[in-house]
Amino acid sequence: MNSLLLILGLIAIILYPTFLIYSVISRTNKVFKQIAEEKRAKDTSPVELKSTWFDLKHPANWNVKVEEDDENPDPTVVLRYGNTSMHISIFQLDASPSDLIKHMSGDYQKRMDEPKVCEFFQYGVYPGIGITFNGVLLHLRNQEKDRTVTCKLFALQERDLCGILELNYFDDEFEKAADGLQLIESTFKIRPATVPG
Repeated sequence: MNSLLLILGLIAIILYPTFLIYSVISRTNKVFKQIAEEKRAKDTSPVELKSTWFDLKHPANWNVKVEEDDENPDPTVVLRYGNTSMHISIFQLDASPSDLIKHMSGDYQKRMDEPKVCEFFQYGVYPGIGITFNGVLLHLRNQEKDRTVTCKLFALQERDLCGILELNYFDDEFEKAADGLQLIESTFKIRPATVPG
């Protein structure tokens, strides 16, 4: 019995420093990761993004995701900062901007509680057709009654490419994202349509 206790004691003595070292390394890695994330969250320096059909710059602290699916060979690029999101889809399609806007805008009118609606006709250097919806989202109506959302849709046609841009943000968070949105809009450029390869 004593030898069993001695063996267990030796195992504990050997494993305890290993456990301590693992704990210290694990905590240190968490601290370094947290410091890197905090540094990235403050980094607003411009980062260049090149997609299949367009280029732009966005702040380094914005997240970028490329959404692809089998039905649409041209990916949608999603830029996010907090609750602000910008979806950009550029594709080869013979459709007018007014048809694209008409198709997309019905969904927004159903999702919002009596939104204020206004049109706009320019995004960056590109003419097109845009609609801004401002109001309370129906699914948030009871939870956050006074919190309004702005949703902007913009459709454009440039040579043989069509584009849809969709911007969503809570109005009380707009100031945090305003500089980033301005950077994106001012640097957004569509490339000539050539088959990617």
